[in-house]
Amino acid sequence: RALRKATRCVLEAALGLKGAGGTSKGPKRQAPASLRIRPGGLLEVRLRGGDLKPLSCGELRANCRCALCVDEMTGEIKIDQEKIRKDLTLKAKSLEQVGNYAVSVLWSDGHQTMVALRALAEMVGGEGKNKTSAW
Repeated sequence: RALRKATRCVLEAALGLKGAGGTSKGPKRQAPASLRIRPGGLLEVRLRGGDLKPLSCGELRANCRCALCVDEMTGEIKIDQEKIRKDLTLKAKSLEQVGNYAVSVLWSDGHQTMVALRALAEMVGGEGKNKTSAW
């Protein structure tokens, strides 16, 4: 129980959620963005203010930071990002919410990407300036 609370506090602090440090007594903060699949497997991001922004499947998939896509030790990108960005057949098959901070996307190519909601907002110009800082 204590480990679970400590883990939650660390994640909240790292991701800038709630009242970092374990004191989340105030009103719950709305997520910076949400993601949904549009007809045909295309993606749409809803920002905190309600704006809807399209997001290219290829762009999100090409920016995956999992260990299969980016070398954990060197940071070297192990995938052909440009090829993925240009792949118009790539579609999102399903989404799964991960806590209050991220979403996992299953792609038509079989890959799975987990992305922070804050990173989604940044990718479509909703929050922050650096497109991948919140990954």
